[in-house]
Amino acid sequence: LVKMLQESFRKEQQKIIQKLDKNLVIYLSEKNGTPTASLSDESRQHIKSVITNMQSRYGYSEKGSISLLQFLLNKNYDAQS
Repeated sequence: LVKMLQESFRKEQQKIIQKLDKNLVIYLSEKNGTPTASLSDESRQHIKSVITNMQSRYGYSEKGSISLLQFLLNKNYDAQS
């Protein structure tokens, strides 16, 4: 039962991380003026909130926050492979 719950939790987290990764790519393309897709207001606000939290809690710049998010998201994919 515990293993099933852990696996279920891991799968849910994986979905959230994949969505964050996809939304970050779209957000950055919009920010650079070359949108590849349209981001919902809710998704855009979520990305902005993550970046703002990293800035206020940990003192990262916007660029540093984005770089760290990209690194962590890529690291997550490497660990799953």
